[in-house]
Amino acid sequence: SVSHSRLGFQPSSNSWVSRLEALLLAVVHEMECARLSPKAAGSEGRMFLYLTSLAEIAAMDLFQLLQSFVVEFVARHGALLQALWLDEITLKVRLGSEVDGCQGVLRFIATSGAGEYMKCRGWLEEVDSLSGSPVAWRDLSTGTAATATSAGTEEAQRRQTARRAGSTYAPEFLGLLEVALVKDWANFSR
Repeated sequence: SVSHSRLGFQPSSNSWVSRLEALLLAVVHEMECARLSPKAAGSEGRMFLYLTSLAEIAAMDLFQLLQSFVVEFVARHGALLQALWLDEITLKVRLGSEVDGCQGVLRFIATSGAGEYMKCRGWLEEVDSLSGSPVAWRDLSTGTAATATSAGTEEAQRRQTARRAGSTYAPEFLGLLEVALVKDWANFSR
């Protein structure tokens, strides 16, 4: 079980960055432990973290904060994520305030499912007030309605075949180069 305290996404303060990184690394540790099981051999990794505390920030601003965080997180821990065959990081964050309550949910996903390595997308979820389950999604950048996609695509099968052979799926290669450049730039800036 991974627990967390109020992260307080504030663009002016970076205190949430270290706490979110610690949470994601705890999930990565759990994935490492699960990988020891023979049942997990050859399976793709997906990380899911639902932050239940309210974030009092605009959805697009939060998306941009999470996007820059995930790009740096992937650059910093890329070798470990590759070893775990991590293909998707999903973060769900409740939007709103203590006074107004939950006004919506941002579903932030960094995925390799569409070919690019860890491409970031954001959706606003419409939640059923009775069940609490998401009933519709709206793409944050375009505003269009989105549907759930199946994970069993031909591209995912090709990626898994490449990994079993000890290689990298070709469409992910440019993303891996980008991760290496971000890591080098972050090291240079320090």
